Amino acid sequence: MRAEVKRTGYKSLGSHAFVGGTGAKSAGKVASIPFMREGKKAKPIKAIRSVSVPQMVGNEDAVVPAVLDDLGAYMFKRFEHHFGWYSEGSKK
Repeated sequence: MRAEVKRTGYKSLGSHAFVGGTGAKSAGKVASIPFMREGKKAKPIKAIRSVSVPQMVGNEDAVVPAVLDDLGAYMFKRFEHHFGWYSEGSKK
C-alpha cells in the first residue's frame, strides 16, 4: 500500500498496512479504511488517519489546474480511441 504526500511524494506504508472493512453497510458510510498492525502478530491494529478527499482538493490553486490538465489529456486520448474504432468499423 502506498500513499502520496503532496510535498514529498509517495511513501511506502510498509508491509504491516492493509485495507480492512469497517462493517458499515448503509449508503454514505465508509466501508473500508487502511489499518496498520502494531506488531508482528495479527492484533493489535490501529486505523491510519489521513485527510478526506474534499480536503485533498481543497487547495484549488494547486490541485484543480493539475486535475483539469490530466483529465483533458485523458478525455482526448479516449475520444481518439473511440473515434478511430468507429471510423474503422464504418469502412468494413
